[in-house]
Amino acid sequence: MTSPRVEVYCAGPKVSKKDSKKDSKKENHSKKDSKKEKKYSKKENVTQKSAQKREITQKRTQKSDFTQKSAQKSEFTQKSAQKRKFTKKSYSKKAAQKVLEGEYDGLLFAPIFYDESVLFLKEFKKKNIPIVMIDSNISEIEGLDYIGQDAYQSGYLAGKLISFGVKSDNNVLIMKITREIESTSVYLQRIKGFQSFFKENKELSNYKFSEISIKDSEYDKLSKDMFKDINSVFVPNSRVYIVAKFIKVNNLKDIRVVGYDLLKDNLEYLNEGKIDFLINQKPEDQGYLGINHLYKKLVLKEEIEITNYIPLEIIVKENAGTLIK
Repeated sequence: MTSPRVEVYCAGPKVSKKDSKKDSKKENHSKKDSKKEKKYSKKENVTQKSAQKREITQKRTQKSDFTQKSAQKSEFTQKSAQKRKFTKKSYSKKAAQKVLEGEYDGLLFAPIFYDESVLFLKEFKKKNIPIVMIDSNISEIEGLDYIGQDAYQSGYLAGKLISFGVKSDNNVLIMKITREIESTSVYLQRIKGFQSFFKENKELSNYKFSEISIKDSEYDKLSKDMFKDINSVFVPNSRVYIVAKFIKVNNLKDIRVVGYDLLKDNLEYLNEGKIDFLINQKPEDQGYLGINHLYKKLVLKEEIEITNYIPLEIIVKENAGTLIK
């Protein structure tokens, strides 16, 4: 029996062995190209990641450099401040030594650095030469003549100016603004007089007081919170312009300000209405009267008062016209 013959028919072109080989080669090439593309893609990703890594490293390096430079700048600033402080004190000691070694008939002295002034005057007194103090008196050393204002009474007057026309509740800020190296007790006497005025006037017992101390180089430390609910500010020295500037810049309203001395900045803020009262210490008069005091004592041999207080002068906007230049 004959087996059945089966024929399989496939639709499509007939493929020769050569064509099959060609297709196989193309396929191999395609696979190789695909591998190359993947390889290049991976390489490109690695390159991008390397670039990103370098960029991050550069930024970190720049940040580190900036931090180091900031630290160096801060250190330099601190060293400069220390150097200035050292230089001023060194100069003060050098000048004092020069005066102690000199030959003089009398001394007109305006103390700035309290502790150094005490040491100097104790040595100078051994010469038995007349000494006239101006601006500030040093009560712990006996036998010194003094021409100037009564610091206690000037503070008492400042209290009266703060309370003038204000009998209701009043929040008063005592702002102590001092130099980097200042150590004088004059403003403490003014504060003592200021506080005494309110203690003696019982009807003003509803007044509340607060104190803040800053250095004159620390203007940036002033804040609006310091002046919250404050009605009056007393600055017991000539740096009242610092407070007035802050009040002006921040547009603070209805704050009475009292301070000292006719500095140019103080007079300008007085004229603008940011300062209400200035107590004038008349430094020119103190210098003139000090020299006159020595003249009477040394040349004319007159008996004169050891202590001569200069009258307190109140300056307001209306009588400061000739003083503002």
